[in-house]
Amino acid sequence: MKKADIDTVRQNYCMKSTQVTFTDVDGTPYVLGNSVIEGITDGGTIAASSCISCHNYASFNAQGTPSAAATAMLPYNPTGNEIPGVLDGSIKFDFMWGVLLAP
Repeated sequence: MKKADIDTVRQNYCMKSTQVTFTDVDGTPYVLGNSVIEGITDGGTIAASSCISCHNYASFNAQGTPSAAATAMLPYNPTGNEIPGVLDGSIKFDFMWGVLLAP
């Protein structure tokens, strides 16, 4: 990290795993939970969470705020493919909940 001149705030960062698709080839939803994030979200469970599925719902509406349907996905811990209709009328924000919900 020091050699790469990365900000010291990232010195303790450790990605636990990577998820690049929503489901296995047979349609079984992949689950991958983050022990820190799931512990601070309402109802979060590591064994029933999916990084990529949750981040898929990062979006905003015409007013520039997340729609109620999209934010409802946060405590729901979605897994698998996107639920049809949830993001109707929303613009996807490329998996960036952190930026969208920052104060």
